[in-house]
Amino acid sequence: MTPITEEHLMYKLEVEDPKPATSNPLASCYRSAPKSFWLGMGVYMLFVAAATVTSMNANAPHWLDFVFVGLAIAAASYAIFGLRRSVKNSEGVENHVYTESTALAFWMVMLAALAWFFLETFADLPHISAIWTWVYGLVVWSVLYAVESRRMR
Repeated sequence: MTPITEEHLMYKLEVEDPKPATSNPLASCYRSAPKSFWLGMGVYMLFVAAATVTSMNANAPHWLDFVFVGLAIAAASYAIFGLRRSVKNSEGVENHVYTESTALAFWMVMLAALAWFFLETFADLPHISAIWTWVYGLVVWSVLYAVESRRMR
């Protein structure tokens, strides 16, 4: 029987417990997003900006706002379905982490929005801007994605 040396233990640690590629799981998620996602989100932002500008212009017809918002929704849908294709083509663990964190975040945001709706309606709490729903959703998804990624290591 050969004695176990320090070199043998270090090799065993490196092989059996490899270091993660990145210490930030969110960075790897955003880097792996396909070009269709970034293109769709860029076009989405342009159409949202166009809708904002036309809605602020008193001389612009109101139907133009609806056209720009419809085009923004179409661009966002293109981006999301591109991301969906990328997730479906990913490895099992990455797919599971993304799907699990997205599903949990969706329900957390929807239930929080419903609770605030009832509080606004029946408890006369102040109305909040829709941007806070977006910020809350982004934070919740980011935390859940990080937790799920960490749990799956």
